[in-house]
Amino acid sequence: MTQPDPPPLMFRVATAVALALLISIIARSAVSWKYWGDLDHNSPGSWLCMAQDASQGVLYRPLVSNLGYGGTRYAPLFPIIIAAFMHAGFGVVTSGFLASLLATAVAVTGLFLLVRRLDVPLELAVAMPVFMLAATCTRTIILGIKGDLLATGLTLWGLAMVVRASGKRESALSLIAGALFFVLAVAVKITSIFGIAAVAIWWVSRKKSRETASLFLMWLAGIIIAAVLVQAASDGRASTIFHISATGGGGLARLLQGPRLMFGDMARQDRTLMAIWLISVFLIAATGRWSSLPSIYLLISTAGTIVIYGSPGTHLNHLVDMNAASILVIATLRLKNLKWQSAVLVCTLLLMCMAAWACWRQLGEIRHNDQRGQMLAAVAGTESSSREGPILSENPLLPMLQGQRSYMLDPFLFRAIRARHPEFANQFWHDLAGRRFKAVILHGPPDDPDYSSNEYDFGPGFIDRLESQYVQTSVHGNYYVFLPK
Repeated sequence: MTQPDPPPLMFRVATAVALALLISIIARSAVSWKYWGDLDHNSPGSWLCMAQDASQGVLYRPLVSNLGYGGTRYAPLFPIIIAAFMHAGFGVVTSGFLASLLATAVAVTGLFLLVRRLDVPLELAVAMPVFMLAATCTRTIILGIKGDLLATGLTLWGLAMVVRASGKRESALSLIAGALFFVLAVAVKITSIFGIAAVAIWWVSRKKSRETASLFLMWLAGIIIAAVLVQAASDGRASTIFHISATGGGGLARLLQGPRLMFGDMARQDRTLMAIWLISVFLIAATGRWSSLPSIYLLISTAGTIVIYGSPGTHLNHLVDMNAASILVIATLRLKNLKWQSAVLVCTLLLMCMAAWACWRQLGEIRHNDQRGQMLAAVAGTESSSREGPILSENPLLPMLQGQRSYMLDPFLFRAIRARHPEFANQFWHDLAGRRFKAVILHGPPDDPDYSSNEYDFGPGFIDRLESQYVQTSVHGNYYVFLPK
């Protein structure tokens, strides 16, 4: 017996709310593009630095070389896409933005295709992919130049292909396509295994062991081929770099804090996602459909993200899989009681309206905190330096704005590797003492106590060595410029 859907009027309201939300997200994205509102941290710079290296024929630069320092946990596909835009003639930041917009399109179309495969009515299927963009973790990543959303989108495409392969007319081609999308998701983000794990559990519960084995073997073969290609393209460096930088300095104690850290991040910075996740968990419990594909995907992505939060440097961008899975559950699971089903949809629509309003409120904040102006002013402040050489910056984007290749690919990983292997920083200390750098740009005040701990980039001892050779000459928002004495 099919379960009832809310009345058509509710679907029309959902479409109208989705349109309002989409308009607000487009407005926010346009302002963010102009003022670089989502580039106010170091991670986008690391993605762009890796892409710049790739555009010049270097995939995974050496850990230490005349160029400076490498070392990153990022998978290669997203930087390669950015590098392709650079080759097409676009600027560094614009190339990153275009890659992010491509990732958004992949995610939206992937969720639409998946919910349609799961028999969601067209009106709701049109609205739900837009609702996925409402959570803070997603709307800030759209122009935050990170690969997470592309990985999620490819996972959704993989799930859609698998659902198609599970239909009455099983298709071997759809199964192959699903495995390929899951491989590409890992090529964007190493931890993107939630999709294939969910499918494996779903199919085993439906006694489809043969299909599960076929999918897994194709996926594993694809992963091996991709790993060999990346290893070859990096001249053998990729495996060593991933080995030394994989955990980011984490351990068992940090891993045990994963639940507290993840839900704490959601409660403080992404209450939209927190509410959507709670609604989706309520739906699973109320319907008892624990073995449905959307339910399994949500539970797997939640458990997996908790584990990811056990690694230092994990932030909201890692929540996008949970966000997509929560929206998928709300779209597909139906309560037998129509009034309760309507109430769930009303709560979801109210959350979307609040998210749309939050986008409009952020327009003024982004304009006021003009990151683009601050970055360009900080780079301009290095022109009076008495030295010629690379700019050392906690945000790797800033040297690229002056046409340089960043000395430090991933400052966070530099600190994490240095904490376990102190000798890793020897060349860095030598270059700093020898005033090799034209200028040094910090992303925060040098008297911040965290600079003396192991919390800020470059690690303890850096500020004392910096101030012995360099002097602060200007401040531009959050950027502090030091020039050689």
